[in-house]
Amino acid sequence: MQEKTRHGIPAAESTMAFGDYLTYWLATIAPQRLKPSTLNSYEGLTRQYIRPALGKKRLNRLSPADVRRFLAEFRDSCLCCLRGADQERPEGKRACCAVGRCCKRRPSARTVQYIHAVLRSSLQQAIREELIARNVARIVETPTVARKEVRPLDAAEARLMLKTARSHRLYALWLLLVSTGLQRGEALASTTLRAAADRMDDALGLDESEEESSGEQGPDTEE
Repeated sequence: MQEKTRHGIPAAESTMAFGDYLTYWLATIAPQRLKPSTLNSYEGLTRQYIRPALGKKRLNRLSPADVRRFLAEFRDSCLCCLRGADQERPEGKRACCAVGRCCKRRPSARTVQYIHAVLRSSLQQAIREELIARNVARIVETPTVARKEVRPLDAAEARLMLKTARSHRLYALWLLLVSTGLQRGEALASTTLRAAADRMDDALGLDESEEESSGEQGPDTEE
């Protein structure tokens, strides 16, 4: 081990703090391998959640049990409480841990997967640099997240929503999504949103004359 160190090869039993290693990885390695948007997400997740929980742990002491416990606790925790976000709000708008109750805003399945991906990717690089002998994050499975059942709008609610949003700049997109069931990416790829919206207006009876005669107007759309 001493011979490797003299030749500039990192020792396999590194005592670097995991938080310090993450800082190094995000600054020097990740920008070369990740898209800017992904890198930005990884930096935020590391700063807000990973480093506070695991940052003081020595890199060579990080175990599968540490990773499994962290992921399970993260999955079951309130994001507001973890970030201290409620404490930063004005006193009159605090509604979570800062006032002694929890809003129970749990992480999504995708966020849990991203957190796990940060751990796997960073530790894999540590193996390449011979800082550790194994990637403990790859041993641990991503914990499952219970998905909340989404209740779609019924016909009356959909008509009311579309009528209220009639003057909004994204009205054509919303109408297309509600009327066809397209995925967001499919709808955004359409080059005939306005024409499709006009045809669907006729089909649903959402013409402008009805709106004018009722005296109803859409919301103020200034942003």
